[in-house]
Amino acid sequence: MSKNPMIAQRALVHVCTRLSMSVVPNSDDDLMLQRLGEILADCYACSAQVLPLRNAAERLVLAKNARSRSLAELALSIEVKKYHGLAANTLIDEWLKGRGRA
Repeated sequence: MSKNPMIAQRALVHVCTRLSMSVVPNSDDDLMLQRLGEILADCYACSAQVLPLRNAAERLVLAKNARSRSLAELALSIEVKKYHGLAANTLIDEWLKGRGRA
């Protein structure tokens, strides 16, 4: 278990993003998937914002065949987009408040 769950959570977000950006499978994908499985164990108490991403990642790690893996990759891609969309909106709101425009 990680001594810093926040680092594990950040690693989860970045590995999920990396996996969802793969257009053509490459040699890193299998290693990233293996690391994702290891990271998931340290993200047992992740924040509510990351929970859907964690669930989609777990589904990908547990996929048993090509069809379930393909569906899990699609679900992960959707959750990554949602996560980054929410993060962008939050940061824009904070930025606007800092400029006195919110």
